[in-house]
Amino acid sequence: MDLVGYRVIRGPDWKWGKQDGGEGHLGTVRNFESNQEVVVVWDNGTAANYRCSGVYDLRIYDSSPTG
Repeated sequence: MDLVGYRVIRGPDWKWGKQDGGEGHLGTVRNFESNQEVVVVWDNGTAANYRCSGVYDLRIYDSSPTG
């Protein structure tokens, strides 16, 4: 699954303080560094690498309407 461009928020294994701008802030997946690491650019301008295999620093943000 190609997740580049997906919007994300903190996941269950988040341990990076307010690097994302704080609880509930959104970022965008920029690219994959490896099968275990993804680069996210947060809306506050910060970019960093996060874990995405075994432990999950991120969750995909679903903004679609519910029906």
